[in-house]
Amino acid sequence: MYATPSMPTPYVPTFTGLRLNCFDPQTEQIHLIDIARGLSRTPRFAGQCKADYSVGQHALLVEQIAFRSLPAPRPEFLMGALLRCAHQAYMGGMVGPVKAAVDQLAPGALGQVIAKLSCAIERRFRLHLDMAEVVLINVAEREALRCERDDLGVDPDGCWPELHRTLRPMGIKRIEPLPADEVFQRFVNRAMAIMGDAL
Repeated sequence: MYATPSMPTPYVPTFTGLRLNCFDPQTEQIHLIDIARGLSRTPRFAGQCKADYSVGQHALLVEQIAFRSLPAPRPEFLMGALLRCAHQAYMGGMVGPVKAAVDQLAPGALGQVIAKLSCAIERRFRLHLDMAEVVLINVAEREALRCERDDLGVDPDGCWPELHRTLRPMGIKRIEPLPADEVFQRFVNRAMAIMGDAL
């Protein structure tokens, strides 16, 4: 996984037996099962909340909110929402303050890795979103964060003032953290329901 004299390019070995090159990710190195496996076992908020809550369950929540934002959403839009944080399946979750610290030490480096991974994932699943859809996914992400703050006991001191202007979306039930295996299966099932044979 790490660069060494014998392995100059960093690879991430995956659950399905693939190897993902973080510096030059290719579509054939990306598999839905690996994304579902990684996200279902990656803790949201670095695990610093009152229950075991994964990035995978967060992704399902973002897609659920995005689904309600349009009367007839395109499958590509819903898949884009579901895969909003898919790069974390390979990189792990990194909280905002740590991202900022890393960026100070190596300006732009982390962003480049995330961008390359995200672009490869978009190519793999043939996601072509317009700007309006990207904006709606970002809104869904923020609304999901509002739900998580309310239901999971994160941000007790109000470090996210922007959430004061974000309303909880209608019809979203209180979050009940799910076991990793259930999140994994729900993620795979939802992706298949959205894209079908296109996967």
